[in-house]
Amino acid sequence: MDLKIIKKKDNPLLSRVEIELEATFFSEVTPKKEAVRKKVSSMEKKDEKLVIVKKIDGDFGAGRADVLVYVYDSEDNLKKIEPKGKKKAESADEKKEEPSEEKKEVPKEEAEKK
Repeated sequence: MDLKIIKKKDNPLLSRVEIELEATFFSEVTPKKEAVRKKVSSMEKKDEKLVIVKKIDGDFGAGRADVLVYVYDSEDNLKKIEPKGKKKAESADEKKEEPSEEKKEVPKEEAEKK
């Protein structure tokens, strides 16, 4: 996978750099966000935690994709601006549901004993 910078815009208000890239990947699958994140972090010499891949827009069979990436200055700015991830929200919901199921089972056992 090769990445070519098309447009690079500094956004001081949000403390980030917005980068539009063209990814070429002939005879390969569309790159995953994690692979693009690693490549961009090495290109920009920033930590991987500060790189957010917003979209990878590829056409079927074209072997290329347009990529939008945000590179933040600090982790504090990233946490303030970026919405929380869907995976984190789902894992928090699962943790909340588990104890409630256990509580429901306990009263049933007590009812059978009486």
